[in-house]
Amino acid sequence: MEKKLPDSLVKYQQEKREKTLNRIQLAIDALKEEGTLVTKKLLIELTELSASTFSKEHVKELLQENEVCQYRPVKAVSNETRKQIADEKLVRQMERMELQNNKLKDDLVDKDIYISKLEEDLKIEREKNERLYGKIHNLNRQMELNGISPYNLIEANSFDYSNTNRMS
Repeated sequence: MEKKLPDSLVKYQQEKREKTLNRIQLAIDALKEEGTLVTKKLLIELTELSASTFSKEHVKELLQENEVCQYRPVKAVSNETRKQIADEKLVRQMERMELQNNKLKDDLVDKDIYISKLEEDLKIEREKNERLYGKIHNLNRQMELNGISPYNLIEANSFDYSNTNRMS
């Protein structure tokens, strides 16, 4: 034997269903008025109902009547439209690649400028080294003329660190 629900409970459940359907319908109307694509996610956000509510049969019927969510009609696309869409996609892809190419060209110019600067800096440093080598050469000649050997100075100024006590 099947138990029958009390009439008051059946009436309460029917009122709750109607209230839920009304909230969903208002949200659908508002989204359609805005020209927004009606999705379950948006309906859940607007109505503040749980996702499981949208799995109930009476709610599915409402969605189907309004041709929204998974019940939205699928539009047939002609081969000409598909070709046009593919062409537009290729044009956008070419534009992105052209922008990327231009960016890479700009980066290359920046790097060439940087390399030129480094080469100039290297040239300046080499000139400084040449001048220093010249000064060292002149100092060595003056020392030899005065009877001083530069190699003896190096040995005299070297310090033997092995005999020192180190603090820990």
